[in-house]
Amino acid sequence: MTRDELLATLRNLYERQKRYNTDNRSESERYEDAEAWHERADQALLEYINDSEVSEAYSVLERWYA
Repeated sequence: MTRDELLATLRNLYERQKRYNTDNRSESERYEDAEAWHERADQALLEYINDSEVSEAYSVLERWYA
């Protein structure tokens, strides 16, 4: 993934999240959805970094989501 592709992916996630959160959702639904958006952003960043050692080291960290 190139830098431009990463930026496009992150911007797209932001726009989708913004539209999604304007719907009538409860606070807990928005929180769960935020976890999903963050997970997608993490995956995009790891794809951009493209280093299996970094991905492996990152994958063992405990996250507040997932």
